[in-house]
Amino acid sequence: MINLVYNLNIRCKKCGSTININTTNRHFTSVEEERSLGYETEHEYKKVMVCPDCGNHIEFIILVYEYPNNWYNCSDISGFGYFKDNIAETIDKISDIMNNI
Repeated sequence: MINLVYNLNIRCKKCGSTININTTNRHFTSVEEERSLGYETEHEYKKVMVCPDCGNHIEFIILVYEYPNNWYNCSDISGFGYFKDNIAETIDKISDIMNNI
């Protein structure tokens, strides 16, 4: 399994507060499906929370795919109630790290 460590900041859409999100492998659920080059694994992290400053509802999902086994393929982050300050940059860094392991 690839190493799934995310450290990213989001900003609340309502009040602009910065919220730091840290994840590790234990926060993700994984599903495997057999394909031509072996197994493709989809790792998913869902977070539902409220902004600690204003109570705005925030929800996001991080998806990371590894295919073939132990190779980073791609990732995506979606949701609502926040601004994606450094998420695209975080995904690029994760891609670089995973492909150099």
